[in-house]
This record gives sequence, C-alpha cells and structure tokens, in this order.
Amino acid sequence: MDKLYTVTTGAPLLGMKPHTLRKIAREHGWGIQPGGRGTPRLFTLEQLLEIRGRGRKWSKVEEQENRDALGLGPIYPIKADK
Repeated sequence: MDKLYTVTTGAPLLGMKPHTLRKIAREHGWGIQPGGRGTPRLFTLEQLLEIRGRGRKWSKVEEQENRDALGLGPIYPIKADK
C-alpha cells in the first residue's frame, strides 16, 4: 500500500502551508476523506505530484519543497568540476 499524507504532512513536501493545501484541495476536490466531512483529508504521493503539477510555480515554493521525498531531481543542474 502506498504511503498516505495528510494536509499537515503533505504541505511541507510541496513547499506550502497546510492551510493553502487544504484550501486548494477543497476547491478542486483533491484527496479523499474516508470518514466524511470534518475528517482529515488524505493524499497519495501521486496526488501530491498532480497538485504540484497543476499549481503555479514560484521560485520561493520550489526552494521550499522536499524534492527528495517527491522523487524529483535538483532544481538546477549540478555543474561538473573541470
């Protein structure tokens, strides 16, 4: 089974605050609430990557996201020593 993330654990991976993730997830219907309204919203890693792919890209957010946990490479290519 894939690991599940809550708003609190998923937001730092995306470089945003939990309130922001909660708001956009509610607006777009992302994530699941297995206990119904008022229970924590859950996300898979694939859903978090989908949210990341649809949102606007700000350099501040990209610098704050946990690219290792998301399975992404570095933002800028690493220069080889000459």
